[in-house]
Amino acid sequence: MRVSFIVPAFNEAATIEQVLERVDELGLDRQIVVVDDGSTDTTAELAERFRDGRADVVVVRKPNGG
Repeated sequence: MRVSFIVPAFNEAATIEQVLERVDELGLDRQIVVVDDGSTDTTAELAERFRDGRADVVVVRKPNGG
């Protein structure tokens, strides 16, 4: 069974890498979907760097929706 983790993020540059690494370390057959809600810091860029080379990580960037 594959598990999908949806990670909502808004200006989480200080913690996003740690969160993604912890999910990655669970050792599960999983997919990680990071939804960046219009961050004005480097959250999206950090998530995209984590995604590079990983087919099971998706980063969705969208304007802030509140």
